[in-house]
Formats: sequence, structure tokens, C-alpha cells
Amino acid sequence: GQVYDAATNNPIADAYVCVLTSGTTYDEWEKSDYADKYVNTYLQTDANGKYRVTDIPRNTEFTLVFAAQGYYDASADNMTANSSDPDSIELNVGLNK
Repeated sequence: GQVYDAATNNPIADAYVCVLTSGTTYDEWEKSDYADKYVNTYLQTDANGKYRVTDIPRNTEFTLVFAAQGYYDASADNMTANSSDPDSIELNVGLNK
């Protein structure tokens, strides 16, 4: 997928994409002051705002968080990759300032 500026559609380089531990919502993570123990994995986007998350466990709830300096975070709680879902899903996310 790609992380981009919602107003300009320009890609955001070095944005963070975090996968939180199963059962942890963005609000819970925020209340914990963004404790590392709730982050299953994370990565940063490339120069074109592109990213690829791998090894998402099937049939397990997780939360995706998209963050970049100078922007409001975006998140998707309680997502599940089912065994019938394709191996790759493209999710493009626009962040607001």
C-alpha cells in the first residue's frame, strides 16, 4: 500500500506502519503512552510512501496504525485476515495535518 498526504496526494516517506498485538486497539495503545509491548511489528514507508506488511497471522484480530511526523495518526482496529483472504491486500491511507 501507500501512505500519502490527504490534502495534496503526495506520498509520505518514512511514515510508520505499526501492527499492534491482537486485542489491542489504538485507543488502548494511546492510553498506555504508546508502550512498545503492544507493538507486534512495525516498518517505515519508502521514499514513495510505499509499504508492505508481511506475516499477518490469519484468523486473529489486529490493529494497523499509520503515523508520520506533522500528521494525525490513522488507525484501523479489529481487522482480521481470514484464511480465505488473498495473500496480499493493498491498503492506501491518506493522513491529515
